[in-house]
Amino acid sequence: MYTTNSCILVPIKRIENSPAISDALSAIADKWTVPIFIALQNQSLRFNELQRALGDVTHRVLTTQLRKLEAERLVTRTVRSVNPPHVVYGIAPEGAQLLPVLANLADWQTKRQLEFQSSIAQANGAAS
Repeated sequence: MYTTNSCILVPIKRIENSPAISDALSAIADKWTVPIFIALQNQSLRFNELQRALGDVTHRVLTTQLRKLEAERLVTRTVRSVNPPHVVYGIAPEGAQLLPVLANLADWQTKRQLEFQSSIAQANGAAS
């Protein structure tokens, strides 16, 4: 099977009936994972810096999310031995592999949204 990508035919992998996609989505498909990745994509942040960057997330929820992402090996937690010690969060190598996937997903949704808006405009123009 092939798909077009900027007028180039690119072979795509056939999707088999397996739990891989569901497992991948369950690792990232919650309210805070993508915003955490966006906040950490260019820099490592301390907990309070990350909490401020995300805005409306509680200390408890952010702690739970970061522990989950660390257990999934998507985020790293580094304790820096300075006085006083502090913890820095960053994107782990496995998490870095997810960034282009999230970018492609965002591009796909933007394209879908534009096509949908265009079809609505055409339908409204035809109805006039």
